[in-house]
Amino acid sequence: MSNRNPFCLINPTPICMGTGLIALDVVINGIDEEKASLWAGGSCGNVLTILAYLGWSSYPVANHKKDSASETIKKDMTRWGVDVRFIFKSENGITPIVVEKLRCNGKSSSHEFQFKCPICGAQLPRNRPIPLEIVARTKQNMPSTQVFYFDRVSRAALELAEEQKARGSLIVFEPVTLSKERLFNESLEIAHIVKYSGEQVDISDFKCNIPLEIQTLGSRGLKYRFKTFEHSSSDWSELPAFPVSELVDSAGAGDWCTAGIIHYLGQKGAADFANASNQEIENALLFGEALAALKCRYKGARGTMYYATKNELESFICSLLEGKNLDLHLSGLSQERESRSMKHICPGCR
Repeated sequence: MSNRNPFCLINPTPICMGTGLIALDVVINGIDEEKASLWAGGSCGNVLTILAYLGWSSYPVANHKKDSASETIKKDMTRWGVDVRFIFKSENGITPIVVEKLRCNGKSSSHEFQFKCPICGAQLPRNRPIPLEIVARTKQNMPSTQVFYFDRVSRAALELAEEQKARGSLIVFEPVTLSKERLFNESLEIAHIVKYSGEQVDISDFKCNIPLEIQTLGSRGLKYRFKTFEHSSSDWSELPAFPVSELVDSAGAGDWCTAGIIHYLGQKGAADFANASNQEIENALLFGEALAALKCRYKGARGTMYYATKNELESFICSLLEGKNLDLHLSGLSQERESRSMKHICPGCR
């Protein structure tokens, strides 16, 4: 790792805009399905909130329903500095709700995501792409960004990505599934960075020249290939994961990794990324992996933010990157987060 402090932020503050899954995360710990912890979540929601935590200006774009779930999302994001002016609310909007059932006994941990209410069995609201009229409203006054992020394929997401790319933005695409082949191919072609799980997505049939392709391998780490005008090798390089001594909840680790990569590589937009060296790429990936490893010690996709101070996080990550495997001694911080009965969250129960 270089001597550069990975948490340094340039002036003026870099901006990231994104669209995709911006959901209400409902985390149920153990067998008590009545009690739930609520956080703003979804891949896009997490990445943009983490970036705000790291000092960025973040602008999520969504079309939510006028309901309590949307209010909870906006309240949580706002407390971390996210600008929610482009989270529109309408009667025909959708506020996605995702249940994470966490099982942790101190020795092992597992989780599963559910899209049905564990109380009444009703189908919970699922993600839906933003309509094109929302794109038009967003374009009227959206800022020029250094990074545009999207995790779901849609014509609306591509229109926003194309507009921001024309302004010099670095485009980051993080697909969770293969879908809509023509639009998926367009998404790969427009992106500078494509990151995906090797266990969930196979893009080998798409013949696109992706500058930085990252395939995550779970507990084994990740592999990547970086192509520039001078270096166009298709060979993969691998990076092992940092060890996790106290696994509590791995959900959201990938979002921390993505946010770390964006923070390290994207502060000056696409032009600066084009001049990145192989060493800078590796440093960015290591930074992302270190953030992911720390996250696994806390409940919830962004649990680190609620249980550790910013100084504690920075100190631990920098020590980890320097090869020091230190114990993390927290100040005891446990910021208040919303907790509610599942019966008050599920539209079917209400």
